This record gives sequence, C-alpha cells and structure tokens, in this order.
Amino acid sequence: ESSHHYYYCASSCDLLEGLERERNNKGNDYGNDNKKRKIPKFFDVAMAVFLFNYLTTDEMRTTMKQIYAALKPGGIFVFSVPHPSMIYCHDKEAIFRLEEGPNGKEHGYFSAVDQKLLGHISTVDGTKLNIMSVHKTLNDYIHAIRDVCDGDGDGDGDGD
Repeated sequence: ESSHHYYYCASSCDLLEGLERERNNKGNDYGNDNKKRKIPKFFDVAMAVFLFNYLTTDEMRTTMKQIYAALKPGGIFVFSVPHPSMIYCHDKEAIFRLEEGPNGKEHGYFSAVDQKLLGHISTVDGTKLNIMSVHKTLNDYIHAIRDVCDGDGDGDGDGD
C-alpha cells in the first residue's frame, strides 16, 4: 500500500474543529490515481515551527492538548521556538533582535512571561523584518508538555 502525506494548517485555537471541517470538505477528493482520499482521524507526526512564540502560555497548553489528541498512540510532536534567553538579545547588528523593555531596561526573564516583545530578524539580503514574540520561560514549555502527557493538568507527571 502506498503512503500518503497530509498537510494541514489551522488556527491554533480551533485546531481540532478545523481539522474536522477539513475532513468533511476533503472527504470526496480523488488523487491522481482516482482513489478516494480521506484525511485520517489520527496522525503519526505533528509539527509546529515557531508557532508557540506567538501564543500565550495558556493558548500554548490548549494547542498542545489538541495536537496530542490528534496523534496516534506513540505519535511524535516536533516543535521549535526561539530560545527563551533571546529576551536579552539587544545587539543592534544582530540577525535576531528583541527590543529592550520600558525605559531601556531589560525585560525580566520571569516577569515578562506572556508579554508581547517586539523586535526584528534580518533576511539573507539584510532586509529587516518586524517580529513579535510572546515570552515564555523554558520551564513554561516543560510544564506545558508535562500537563499534556500527564492528562490531569496538574503538571506533576503522575496522571492523577
């Protein structure tokens, strides 16, 4: 049996609802070999590249729970985020730079959680693009993953 790859993109807030709508819309699609294609109920792999730096901690947890629910048992979830220490990257010539806090002071690593930080990233040709990142600590990511895997939401890893 040949394998098929399905790509799906949706707002993180309605990931599962959007996936169900996509299944209903694509339910009658036919491929080049005239075989009917159905979007599977569960997936082997899910990826989120630089998604969570745009979401608050609560939105990230909700999104991770929805992704986990869409994975097959033993499925893999791969995601990337800017390193949380980037909050201190202010060099004006840096490829990636976040603005300093109010009055030119550093943002606090812990006090800046869920704050939108503005900055820029430079393209290969030197063009500077505006960016925004909602700050989270490394611990925020670890606790969100534990909450999802734990199942009871308390983040202690014991499942109850």
